[in-house]
Amino acid sequence: MSTDPVPTVQPTAKATTTSPLGQPLGVLLGLAAATVVLLGLRQVSSVVGPVFLAFTLALTFRPLGAALRKRGLPDALANATTLIAPVLAILAIVAALALAIAQLTTELPRYRGKFDSLYADVQDLMVHFGFDRNALGDALTKIDPSTLVGFGQRLLSTFSSVGSVLLVLLLTLAFLTMGTPTVRRQWPAVQRTQPELADGLRDFSGRVRRYWVVSSIFGLIVAVLDVIALLIIGVPLALTWGVLSFVTNYIPNVGFVLGLVPPALLALLDGGVGPMIWVIVSYSVINFVLQSVVQPRYMGNAVGLNTTVTFVSLIIWSIFLGALGALLAVPLTLFVKSLFIDSRPEHHWLRAFVGS
Repeated sequence: MSTDPVPTVQPTAKATTTSPLGQPLGVLLGLAAATVVLLGLRQVSSVVGPVFLAFTLALTFRPLGAALRKRGLPDALANATTLIAPVLAILAIVAALALAIAQLTTELPRYRGKFDSLYADVQDLMVHFGFDRNALGDALTKIDPSTLVGFGQRLLSTFSSVGSVLLVLLLTLAFLTMGTPTVRRQWPAVQRTQPELADGLRDFSGRVRRYWVVSSIFGLIVAVLDVIALLIIGVPLALTWGVLSFVTNYIPNVGFVLGLVPPALLALLDGGVGPMIWVIVSYSVINFVLQSVVQPRYMGNAVGLNTTVTFVSLIIWSIFLGALGALLAVPLTLFVKSLFIDSRPEHHWLRAFVGS
């Protein structure tokens, strides 16, 4: 009998070759899918924007309800307070904007003559630098000075459509508040079955809450200082421009410019070049000191997005969701990041391109 050992066949390792096109192709397919989703969102932007705003506000005010429950307040009263607080905040901002625009409509007609004079001076200056008067006249006739007078009325008329947006927002807030106990009970199951997704959503909740709170506090400080500066300079409608400054503070990158241009132009019409320059200087100093030096120290790494991604997201969300997309550019981008980057370890390499 042969005693030779029976040869054993070692299992061959399965080849694990990865195509060099795998990652780039996946990114391209992801971008294509994102484009399709964004086009779909554009069709229902009037609903998506208010719903997402309500979602982020519910997350922001949720600690208030938790604190009230810890103090012994019944769940019903804690939930009602959590609902009423963001509703009052929204209504206060909308009422302030409506009052500011109403004041604007009564003030602008006073500057019709000055606007016409400035209009003619600009035309003469451009002719002095070699522009053809006839061609210049044809181009400038498209700028009707009466549009300055009608600007406030058109803005005020848009508030008829704001009512439907507010209705969607308030109803969503109500349903989210009522559903909070259910989500709180089911959350442990999400943590067990989808721990990466749970961590990503928890990270998003903390970041968006801190973003809204810090942005609101510093926006209010900037608005108050802007109003004081405008009152010292003597620019009309100082409170109106303060409200505008507060709202535009939520718009990244370009919000400062949007809040600066109207009071600077009114200062030019009311007092000339000197007051306009002082408005630009005062706004620039206040914005730089508070929003570029002080605010980042308190915001910390709350946003976690670099400047390029923030600016590109502002453009993209504004195109597909309109004005609310501009206000929600940072929270929307944080939400996408938490779902598709933070909650998926295989996509963590993208943090190098989007992170601050």
